[in-house]
Amino acid sequence: MTDPKTFSESIKLYGEIMRRAWQTAWRNKELWFLAALAGLANTGTVFENVFQTFWRVSPQKLISWASISEFFNQYPWAQDYLKALIHAGPTTLWVTVAIIIVLMVIIAVGVLGSQQLALMSAVRGAKNKAHLGFKDLAKYLHHLHLIRLLAVNLIVAIITAILFGLTAVLLSLLLTTTLELNFFVYVAVYALVLPFALLANLLGMLWLVNIIRREKVIIVAWNHSVYAVREHWIFFCELSLVLFIINFLASTLLAIIFFGVTICLSVLAALALKAGSLIAAAIIAVFTASIGALLVICYGGLSTLFNYSVWAEALEKTDKMRLLPAIEHATRAFLKPFRK
Repeated sequence: MTDPKTFSESIKLYGEIMRRAWQTAWRNKELWFLAALAGLANTGTVFENVFQTFWRVSPQKLISWASISEFFNQYPWAQDYLKALIHAGPTTLWVTVAIIIVLMVIIAVGVLGSQQLALMSAVRGAKNKAHLGFKDLAKYLHHLHLIRLLAVNLIVAIITAILFGLTAVLLSLLLTTTLELNFFVYVAVYALVLPFALLANLLGMLWLVNIIRREKVIIVAWNHSVYAVREHWIFFCELSLVLFIINFLASTLLAIIFFGVTICLSVLAALALKAGSLIAAAIIAVFTASIGALLVICYGGLSTLFNYSVWAEALEKTDKMRLLPAIEHATRAFLKPFRK
């Protein structure tokens, strides 16, 4: 495909990226479960990742020691367990801590290994390489890749957490009792912080893909990611927005479908109870829960793999052509009559 020279060609380019990403995600159905696990580290939706974090900001509570105490008081069972664990003796305490650490390591390896496999399938699809199944992809698993992916995920999480805390502190210091003034405070603080959060998550996502694409050390992958964003930042912002809209619409559709299925099955369960059949009602309840879990896993895996594939496709495009974002084409077309 040649460089897009018009608005319609830019739209076609986005369509081609989405189509190829969908084909890659659909072709790798056996990886959906693993991709759902990879989504625990990063779903690939830059806008959604940021907004899901920052909409929870509650300035007064975040810097209040009373609110911290109130938070822990919501989980009395955890407090009781910790007290019992401490009083059980040092041996029990250290054994429990060791078990928790081992479980955390196993979970981390599982999530990072799943992320590497999902990224590898996305990159291979973008490079038009032969499709590989799970067994063949698993041969490429390497501890160095897992360590690099862990480092990137942790860096992005730490930066996002710092920006989250900074937002809470700024709001806590600047908010007043005047509603109208608070509106401008919120706008100013979010306008200051959110661009940095979006940039960190965008660079983090491209960084993850480039670690697999380039098969280089973490610094080289970082340099390629920075260069791509510096040269095509508007394109990547547009792509992030498009991905956010697609994922939002898909999630809404899934929720509507699940809600409809749940209503139908609830009616059947109510009829079964009315008829005095507790076994039938229990079977329907278990079936409903199973369908819900299956839908969530399949959707989570499909969407995560699709998002990863979109970023892999986008990086392939930026390596091969000079991209003009759709908004730039639209702006040029709008201003063209005024230049005469």
